[in-house]
Amino acid sequence: MRSLFFRNPDPDPANTVFLCGSGRSGTTWLADLINNGNDYRYLFEPFSRAKVPACRHFNIRQYLRPDNMDAAYLEPATAIVTGTMRRRWIDKYNRCYRGDKRLVKDIRVNLFTAWMQARFPKTKFVFVMRHPGAVTLSRMKRKWRARTDEVLKQEDLVSDHLEAPLARVGEPRDRFDRHVFMWCIENLVPLRQLASGSVHVVYYEHLCTDPEPTLRALAAAIGHEFDPKVMARVGKPSRQALPNSAVRRGEDLTAKWRTVMPKEKIDRVLEIVAGFGLDKVYTDDLMPVATDPLALFSDA
Repeated sequence: MRSLFFRNPDPDPANTVFLCGSGRSGTTWLADLINNGNDYRYLFEPFSRAKVPACRHFNIRQYLRPDNMDAAYLEPATAIVTGTMRRRWIDKYNRCYRGDKRLVKDIRVNLFTAWMQARFPKTKFVFVMRHPGAVTLSRMKRKWRARTDEVLKQEDLVSDHLEAPLARVGEPRDRFDRHVFMWCIENLVPLRQLASGSVHVVYYEHLCTDPEPTLRALAAAIGHEFDPKVMARVGKPSRQALPNSAVRRGEDLTAKWRTVMPKEKIDRVLEIVAGFGLDKVYTDDLMPVATDPLALFSDA
């Protein structure tokens, strides 16, 4: 019923913050922190083709070239960014009914973030990254399907970005490999397409180890007033946190995965990541090694 009651007084895309990143990278946690003061209408995963009929024709991880003008993609994206779309799934976590600002959080848009930015240049974009080892372990625990076969059927995606790295790394050996491949694909494409400074990059590891400066920088980037009260929420699990996750157990959020994953698996993660050229961002170090990853990859 909540989707029936909120007001949408100003559909200007400039009033929208779009938060994207790979699944299990901390996007829900960061969305909760941004909206700690309930200042935004929160749109949750609106590009889910299983939950939102208007997006049913999207690929599981849709790739769109920035110059694509197909109305089949533009119309639902416009409804989402302007806040005119209402669905029980999208609005299930929303608690703001009068504000004109929107926070959209979705893990399915990495491969068309540049397309979104080209269509909605006034919208502010935030891109979250987390170490592929941690993401892979979390996805394996949740028994996610790694649907690389569906993703790689997109010929434009392969020809534009993946021919060289796929030639270097070969075929994935098993489900574990497929999850690492998916992380690489989901992160390489936006890093190559987005210009430095065009989106605000947040590293999960920095959010864990140095949260206040990280959140202050984010607030400045999206034109949001930093509220010190948000610091009391940093240590609280998001609604997507697993029951046995490090945050619920009070363990080290950045290092826990290294104590659980066998060395041969860690080595395999790093091998695949290097094959995609993403060792410029993540290595065997727990922390990211790139200050500005977009400057290293951007074609702009």
